[in-house]
Amino acid sequence: TARGSLDSQEEQHPTNARSFNYRRRVSFTSVQLRQYCRECGDNPSVTKGVPLAIGWKYNEGEVMDIDCYETEKECNGQPKECHRLSAQEREDILIKIGGHSRNQIVTAQFEASTDQKLRYETLDKLGGYEKAKHIGPRERVLILKESAARKLDRACKGTTSSKEQRLLWEKAQQAALLKEEEVDGEATSP
Repeated sequence: TARGSLDSQEEQHPTNARSFNYRRRVSFTSVQLRQYCRECGDNPSVTKGVPLAIGWKYNEGEVMDIDCYETEKECNGQPKECHRLSAQEREDILIKIGGHSRNQIVTAQFEASTDQKLRYETLDKLGGYEKAKHIGPRERVLILKESAARKLDRACKGTTSSKEQRLLWEKAQQAALLKEEEVDGEATSP
């Protein structure tokens, strides 16, 4: 991961005697490379094995001039594309570099598998994997239209989706309590 230092400069260009047109310019002067720790991920898109993610901890590398970095990168012939790691490669990275135990890896695999099953249930509700995979432009427009309508409705009501979910949950609890009271009332009446 690269991080550059940022120099922002404002230049004044008079457009007429009374006003100034400000032009902003951004330039990067240096790059600092960081090596992040490897963690068990939570991405359910893996087809086999444990997902891989980066953690918050990192080791700082040297700071170098951005032009030198770009030249060195070109000379080393660093690949421009990332390749997909196999399940065994991800597991080896987590054990050797990340310091994770087999138990942590198995737990993360199980959680990813559970999330994957939930994803497939959602796809089934959309009409199956093949249908969801090949949603046409008409269906996408309908999905976007429905989503926009829900968001507009929430904005007009001054609520959020989490508030709506909480209200629905409260209504469901109230309905369950009323039903329980009805059942109790029927059981006690002669």
